[in-house]
Order: sequence, then structure tokens, then C-alpha cells
Amino acid sequence: MAQTIKLASRYWKQLPELLRSAWNVKAIQINSLPVRGAFVSISPIVTEEVIQKSLTQDHLKFTGMVKDTLCGKKLNVQDASKQKKFGNKRFKLKSMIKVILPQLFA
Repeated sequence: MAQTIKLASRYWKQLPELLRSAWNVKAIQINSLPVRGAFVSISPIVTEEVIQKSLTQDHLKFTGMVKDTLCGKKLNVQDASKQKKFGNKRFKLKSMIKVILPQLFA
């Protein structure tokens, strides 16, 4: 990683001033854009308690489905088609469990 940064720095310094200036203008434009998916404000009804309850319910449901799978219970069609989102990636529960199980017993 450090070598990549040094190499990029060397090439940056060799660029003509006009090109570096154009890159800087573009960077300023991009950095001034709003962050996608970031909340600007939150409704007053969304309290820490509500967030904690929601996360707890999601966690209990997810761990329950994983536990059922470990105990040999089959996922029903509705559960198997469910998706969870981590960042900007979506994962089907069925494929997540296939990834999680080997990690649990590694």
C-alpha cells in the first residue's frame, strides 16, 4: 500500500499544473456533493430506544433462523428468499448461511 501511495505521489507531482488544477476542481465538486444514504435529519419519534428495539428484533430473528438451520430445520420459502443489506451489497439469507456455517466451525 505504501509503495502505491509513493508511486501515485510521484506521478501526481509530474503532472502539468493545468491538469492538476483540473483534478483539484473536480475533487472539490465531488466532495461538495451530499453523501448518498446519509440522514440529514431524523424524526423525533426515532429515539435510541426505538433503534435499539429494532436492532434487537432483527438480531433475534436472524440468529433464530441461523439456529434453526444449525439444528437441521429447513428454511421455509419465505425465509430463504429474504435479503439482508450490508453497506450497498444485498445478500440472500440462504447464501449467507452457507458462508457463515463454515466460519463457525473453522
